[in-house]
Amino acid sequence: MWAQILEHSSFGVTDGFIAVGGDSLKAVNLIAAVETEFDVRLSPTQLFDAPTIEKQAHVILQEHNFQQKCKSEDPIFPMREGGSSTPLFCFPGNSGEIADFHALVERLDAVQGVNIVLYNELARSGETPRTMEEFAASSLQAIQNAEPTGPYRLAGFCFGASVGYEVARQLRAAGEEVATLALLELEPGFASWPWRQKMTRRWKELTGWIRSFVQHRRPADPPQKEALGFLADRIARIQTVAHPLLKNYKHRRYDGRVLFFHAAQGSAQAYLTYWRDLVGDLEAFSVPGGDCTMLHEPNVSVLAEILQKRL
Repeated sequence: MWAQILEHSSFGVTDGFIAVGGDSLKAVNLIAAVETEFDVRLSPTQLFDAPTIEKQAHVILQEHNFQQKCKSEDPIFPMREGGSSTPLFCFPGNSGEIADFHALVERLDAVQGVNIVLYNELARSGETPRTMEEFAASSLQAIQNAEPTGPYRLAGFCFGASVGYEVARQLRAAGEEVATLALLELEPGFASWPWRQKMTRRWKELTGWIRSFVQHRRPADPPQKEALGFLADRIARIQTVAHPLLKNYKHRRYDGRVLFFHAAQGSAQAYLTYWRDLVGDLEAFSVPGGDCTMLHEPNVSVLAEILQKRL
């Protein structure tokens, strides 16, 4: 695919896409080619975070496995098998996609195992959880099925930060040890939520790129294949259920230690006083960038370095 899009083959699997002649328009064409061949969606930010064939192959494989896992009953997705270290359980944003954590996991120590808690329960068409507490309880059960005893390490992003917060509360209430609770871009549930049903940030990025370059050459339209339709429907269902869960959730007292990561130019830092009054011990860290850029380069390297030291 690279050779066809770049119109040469003088590169290896560890060379960067931009370094060997790629540009924004060619990146859009590569995204469309990957979707056609593998039924896997990549975003421009993923190409930036995984710029080589070697890394892109790894992302494509993980996304493929993720799609298969979404159709199963088990909500724990082993994103990376670790060594002897306690695994880190991660809760994605309101899309429920593992792509939120691709770049972060890549930059953590190789011995650090990482499991993603999927939102299969929110995506199903039947009865879904009515409260955040109920959803956290079922997520906690899945975590303990995978890891019966603590200490537990948890990390959540945006909506997932509130899920992780409530899971940590329930773990401590049950007498379990929470060694790490890292909350990324967490805001109180009463804050407005800038999302649109059936449209995620990743799709917005892709359509923005196409719009920017259409005046020069119209790239091939991304294919509307069965697997992509399945994921789009899944995201829409998750967001439809997740929004009222967060809106109606009231964060209660948590007496443990919290690692609070906020973007330097983001909105979450405005709530630091709120969280300091609510948790036992708050460590706040400012990460370069604005809202929704914390988990992408170059900002994610700063985040990963801080988090790895605490792990």
